[in-house]
Order: sequence, then structure tokens, then C-alpha cells
Amino acid sequence: MYISTAKRLWLSNNFTLWEFLRTFHGDLIEKQLQIPLEYINNLQRLCVNVLQPVRNNFGAVEITSGYRCEELNNRVGGSPTSDHSKGLAADFRCQNIEAALEFIKNNLEFKQLIDENGLSWIHVSFEAGNNKKQVFKI
Repeated sequence: MYISTAKRLWLSNNFTLWEFLRTFHGDLIEKQLQIPLEYINNLQRLCVNVLQPVRNNFGAVEITSGYRCEELNNRVGGSPTSDHSKGLAADFRCQNIEAALEFIKNNLEFKQLIDENGLSWIHVSFEAGNNKKQVFKI
């Protein structure tokens, strides 16, 4: 896949695939672009079921970490079983992040919801058929 293709591939009304693939580790972008179709489908479900409703209610959502190929996940110290590595999770920031966390917790289906770093960002995952609604604070 090319970067230009990822920028044009919409996962929902307001999210493109590129937002979930980009990385500050530029040497890994080619590996990020080799994302399996199954993982793209997972990201689309995450967007439609969680991130788009947050966007609709709270405005712009900035994805700070989306899909991570194995090398990227290792480099950032992610768990070997991280949902990021399967396209099931994203970390994000938005306006009124505390209200967004409560909105997700009380209104949406999700696998895990993590208040990371004192509400600097939110980690959320969505896995069809496995949404346990686990809530953690780190």
C-alpha cells in the first residue's frame, strides 16, 4: 500500500487509515503500510463503533497511536499481546477528554478503556464479540 492510498481510505466519516498508520519512527513506515486487510477491518469497526461517536459528540479527535506493526510495537515498549498490533486499539486526545472518557464508559461498547497518564490521552479497544467493558487507570 502507498501512503497516498492510506490517506484516501476512509474508515468512517472522519477517519482515514493513514491516521492509524503514521509514526514518528519514519524508518518503519514501509512495515506499517503492510497492514493486513483483517486489521484494517478491525480499525474500521473501532472507528464506527467508538471513535466516530466520540468525534460526533466532542469534535476533533487526534489519534496518537493506532496500528503498530511488530517492530513498532517493540520499539515503543508495547505488550507483545497489544491490541494495537491487531488494529483493535487506538490512543487519542480530544477536547474535554474527561467527558469523552465518561461518554465511552457509559454509552458505547468497548473491550478496554484506559485513562492513561492522568487523562493526557485515552486508550480504547473494540473487538467484535469480545467487548468486556474493562476500565483501567494508569
